[in-house]
This record gives sequence, structure tokens and C-alpha cells, in this order.
Amino acid sequence: MSLKEVYLGEADEFREPRVVRVYGRDILVVRVPGGFLAVSAKCPHKGADLSQGAVCGKKVICPWHNAVFDLETGNVLEPPALSGLDRFSVEQRGSAVFVKVPAEGVGEAGGGEWRPGRRVDEVFVVIGGGASGAIAAKTLREAGFDGEVVLVSAEEHLPYDRTILSKFFLTHDVRGENLYLWDEAFWRALGVKLLLGRRVVELDVKSRAAVLDSGESISYDKVLIATGGRPRRLGVPGEDLRGVFTLRTLDDAILVKEWAAASRRAVLVGAGFLNMEVASALRSRGIEVTVVAPESVPLSRVFGEEVGSFIRELYEENGVAFALGHVVEEIEGDGRVRGVVLDNGRRLPADMVLVGVGIEPVTDFVRGLGLDERGRIPVDEYMHAGNGVYAAGDVVSFPDWRTGMRVSVEHWRTAQQLGRIAALNMAGLRTPYRGVPFFWTSYFGLSFRYVGHAPVWDDLLIKGDLKRRSFLALYSYRDRVLGVLGCGRDKEVAAISDLMARGLLPRLSEVRDNPGLLEALARC
Repeated sequence: MSLKEVYLGEADEFREPRVVRVYGRDILVVRVPGGFLAVSAKCPHKGADLSQGAVCGKKVICPWHNAVFDLETGNVLEPPALSGLDRFSVEQRGSAVFVKVPAEGVGEAGGGEWRPGRRVDEVFVVIGGGASGAIAAKTLREAGFDGEVVLVSAEEHLPYDRTILSKFFLTHDVRGENLYLWDEAFWRALGVKLLLGRRVVELDVKSRAAVLDSGESISYDKVLIATGGRPRRLGVPGEDLRGVFTLRTLDDAILVKEWAAASRRAVLVGAGFLNMEVASALRSRGIEVTVVAPESVPLSRVFGEEVGSFIRELYEENGVAFALGHVVEEIEGDGRVRGVVLDNGRRLPADMVLVGVGIEPVTDFVRGLGLDERGRIPVDEYMHAGNGVYAAGDVVSFPDWRTGMRVSVEHWRTAQQLGRIAALNMAGLRTPYRGVPFFWTSYFGLSFRYVGHAPVWDDLLIKGDLKRRSFLALYSYRDRVLGVLGCGRDKEVAAISDLMARGLLPRLSEVRDNPGLLEALARC
């Protein structure tokens, strides 16, 4: 490949990370001790400008969804990005900085090496084609496992990006490369056997056999359980009427979208993240939306009452109504839904109802493995449950290395992290989970990003201005900051995730007593 050397500028012009355009390519140039590093400037996940992210040492963290890349190799260090960055050679001569770019195509691709293989007579089965299962199958190959990899998914679709179902799918024409993680050609090249539209009805841990709904039995050496969750039901009359939906799969989203096209009024039961995203999407389509939930403030359990009230006001400004402090006792209809009845007797007319009251783990097919009181699979820091069984994603409880607490985190990026760790350990590369959870959500064009995990918290500090839609909210337990929510502060949230990963985040009392401390540390 022929290379062209291009003058970028003087060294003093690159005191901060900077994007330069060379022959139609946006290149991020970063000054590091001893020289410069250069990679493609757009995150391959959703196209975020990486110069607006956090450069921490020789890593860059995406400001939108917290993907982490190695600036030296371009490799992905943390999801949700599925491929690495192109990298370019940079040289300083005197005070001048030059970059070498290919005359055609792209730079040297990062993204991981193909290592020498293991024994080829082993069979690894991955049950579930969601975030954990899909990335695990890919990671097994990247880790050098050359045996048979079988991925069994109850859905007939190729593995896809589930996060868009409640965000963009309902309001946009989403298909192809914007929906599926990889195409069929990718899976063929990877040598992964896909069994789509098939369900494991029994997993016999003792005999190491997975029985499919067809009656076929697959013997395995190691198995990954990544079946995720199924939506909880309300258990009220009328729940099976036409026009009553849950949203978990692509098929669910297709039905909801089709029904919404002919609907004028929607009732959403539950005020969690998914339903709040759906409420925003439906309202943007001109549908009258009412959210019913037992809590008095939406999202207050995770975000606190002050932030939850701010979000409620945002929704009300956009025409969403709330019936909080109430539960649904009955769904009425005549073959199709016509409305819901609340516990106070109030009737809400509806052309469609969406139930979003959480999920329960899909583990009822597992035999010979202990589950916890919530039906989840307890795993260690290597995602191992014992006897060749690994598990990841929504089905597990795992030890949080930061706190020692056993936790469950039902978010896409964490499921990807855990799936990757499980696969590395299945392939013999002993790797403990040392990641930091992260999730994002968006309402009426306003994005929120949350890093860490605070299943319990006893103090909250808000830095910034909610009314100006620019703030950080710090959630602590016994003075230790466990989670940080950001709105309009993407770069700082990205940097804070690095501080968390390195154990350098100050205590809440230190942040409270030292204005500017957190912002100073977040400059990496």
C-alpha cells in the first residue's frame, strides 16, 4: 500500500487533541509523552466525534456511549463499539508534524488479532443471540478458539442492536446495517454455526447437553448462558387483548410500530427507562400518551426525586400525561383494547397499551445449577458458574469489584462487557471482570449518560444547573461515589468512567468540600 506524507502543522498547535482532515479522512491527532498518535476521528459505533470525548493517557473514550479505544493500536478496549479505529503513523521533524496516510482506502485497521488456535475437537455452545451472546461468539474466535462454536437464538433474526428498539426504531426507518450487529457473511467468515429461531428447552449441566425444541441434543464442552430476560406480566384481566404489548424483541417492536400507526391514544404501564423512551417516541408521532406507575416520581429510585421531577416536567412540557401513585387493575376491550381501569376506579381510554414493568431472567430451562432467589445465575468474577457453565448479561448476578456487592445490571453495554469476559475465560485466557457499567437514555432529544452502578445510595450531590440542562449528579453510599449521571456533560462523564476504572474517583465529601475538584480530575 503506497503512503503519502502530509504536513499537519506545528507541534504547538496540538497541545489538545485535534481533528484534521486529510484527503477526505477525519484524523484525531493526540499528543502523548514522546510524540503523537493518530487514529480515525469517528467512533465506529454511532459516529461520535472522538475529539469531544476523553483522552486518558493512551486511551480515548467516546463521549456518546463510552466505547474505549487504544490510541496506539486502534483496538476496542470496551464496548459498545464492535470494531476498532484506523491508525496512522505520525512523525515530528523539528517543530513540524507529519502524518502518513494511504493513497487509497483507510489506515492500518485496529480491532484485535487472531491468535493461534486451541484444540479443534471442542464444542462451545452460546445460548442467546443478544448483547452478551453475540459478542461472546465473536470474542471466542478473536481469543484463538478454533473448535466448533454454536450460537442458539430463540429469535429468527440475526443478532441486532436492541437499544434502538425503544429509541429510534419506532420513529425512523431502521434496517440493515443500522439494525444488525453483523451480516450473514460475517458469521460465515467467523465460522460460527447459527441456529436461529431455535430454543434450548433443557440444559443438563451434569451431562453437558443442550436439548433444543426440535428434540435435538447438542453435547458441549463449555456453554454460555446468555438468554436475557422476558417481560414481566401484570397479571390483570384483559392483558391478552389485541393492542396490549410488551417491548423486548425486534418482532415486538415491529408490532408496536405497526399498531401505533393507527392509534391516537396510548397508555404506558410502568415508568422505567424503556417505557419513558417509548413515551417520548410515541409522543413525537403525535400520539396522546399517559404513563401509569405506582411511584410518585418517575425514575426516582435510580436518579432521585430532584432529577426525576426534572424529567417529569420535561415530559409534561411535551404533552405527556402521568397517572402516578396508581396501578392498573384491569385492561378493558372488546377483542381489542379500549382502555385501562386504575385502582382508584379512573378509566383511561386507549387504542394501545404498552406494559413495561421489568423483566425476569430466562433460566427456567437450566437443570443442575443453583439459582439465586430472583432466578439469576450466580457467577464469579470470571463469569463462571461451575462445571463448564458460564453466564452473562441479564441472567447473572456477579461480584462488583468496586464494592464487593453482588449485583445485577440490566443494560446493553454491561451485557456486552460480561459476554466478552465470559468468552475470554472459556477460551482459557483467565480475565476477571474489571469494567465499569454505563448506560445511556434519551428523552425528547435530551440525552442522559450514567456511569457506575449504585443499587443503593444514601446521599446525592448535584453539580450544575438542571434548568440549563447541564449537570452532574453523584450518587454515593457511605461517602463512596458509586454512580454518576450526566446531562450535557458528556466529556466529563467519559473521563469520570476512567477515574472509576482506576479507583481514583474522590469521595463525595471531598467533592462537596472542594469545588472544582471533580472537574479538574476529569480533565484526565
